[in-house]
Amino acid sequence: MSPASQPALLVIGGAKPSQGMRCVRQAQTRGLRVVLLDSSDNLDSAPEIAAAADRVIRGPFDQPDACAEIALEHASSEHFVGVFGWREYAMESVAAVAEALGLPGNGRKAVATVRDKYACREALRLAGFAQPCARRCSSLGDALEVVTGGGAGPWIVKPKDAMGSVGVGVVRGPADAARAYAALPERHRSDFLIEEFQSGTEYSAEGVFVEAQPQVITLTTKHLMEEADCFIERGHVIPALLPEPASRRARQVVEAALRALGLVYGVFHVEFWIDGDRIVLGEVHVRPGGDYIHLMVELVTGLELYGLVYDQLIGRVPDPSGWRIQGGAAVLYFTPPAGRVVSIGDAAAVSRDPACVRLDLPLRPGDTVPAIRESEDRPGFVLARAEAPQAAWTAAQRLHDMIDLRVLPESAPSR
Repeated sequence: MSPASQPALLVIGGAKPSQGMRCVRQAQTRGLRVVLLDSSDNLDSAPEIAAAADRVIRGPFDQPDACAEIALEHASSEHFVGVFGWREYAMESVAAVAEALGLPGNGRKAVATVRDKYACREALRLAGFAQPCARRCSSLGDALEVVTGGGAGPWIVKPKDAMGSVGVGVVRGPADAARAYAALPERHRSDFLIEEFQSGTEYSAEGVFVEAQPQVITLTTKHLMEEADCFIERGHVIPALLPEPASRRARQVVEAALRALGLVYGVFHVEFWIDGDRIVLGEVHVRPGGDYIHLMVELVTGLELYGLVYDQLIGRVPDPSGWRIQGGAAVLYFTPPAGRVVSIGDAAAVSRDPACVRLDLPLRPGDTVPAIRESEDRPGFVLARAEAPQAAWTAAQRLHDMIDLRVLPESAPSR
């Protein structure tokens, strides 16, 4: 079959080992030709994924208009039936290409709204969903007005469209506001938000759109690092251990919110808190959950997450009534203090353990580890599987402890 006649999928920003190979292979097993559009840096750092694709185009995956132009240039030689991406910073490009080529996808305006945390908060609030009070800020002075305006606090300062806890800070008073503002990446200091701290337990919903309707597959429990005022996630468990009424209510709220935001295509990952009897929505993403949540969804369901989207591009409609959860999965990240690695336990024994799905810890004695200020600073993880979610979390903790990662803190004297 010639390239011009074979159905093709344009994958934007897919050259990354965490999801890239499954994304490509699940398309190819469905008879789709994979055209991979990504930056040279990403492609060169993941040559195995570039080699697996049927065609590679070098371009800026995070620039929507440029991606749309590239797609239009190649539309005469490729029979594109769909466009897909799973990186946060590729989502607006995916929407732009879908609009330019008339392919299934979310509208650019809808994606821009959910990419802007303040705009998404306002859209959800106006639609009647519980939201933390928030204000868009363009200066430290704007944030100080909120902090000194009589509210009880605390507040959270965050960039409007970053991810991985980049630039997120807790504010309890004016001095904290100044520190949080200084910690924002420079490009975010003229457009950020400050919002009230949301109490409750944090979860997320993982799902896909089927015939333009959101379908939650499972819920995830989140575990944060134990340090005070830290919002970096150290682990996740699927499925979440929630009573059925709370689980059902959370699914209903998430699906209603996605419809209210005008989203209709792809995979979604929606964060939320359960605060007493309230479901308070957090960030909304039209991509799979990170931190290997995407893989854990597949492990506990037997579904191919990306394939559920691809099936619809070739006329196959998934049947959510047949989706079942079997067992549990958990991921636990290593979160050592900043310093020098002194010793690491028997990684081979951990990898051989029947509960271990994956161990990723590219450290050696003598290596230095940075202070963990954002998700990307975590040096590695262990992912476990078991017959139930709590058993999976227990297994992940056991495997984590077997590694016995020992670090001499920066402030400690060397011997």
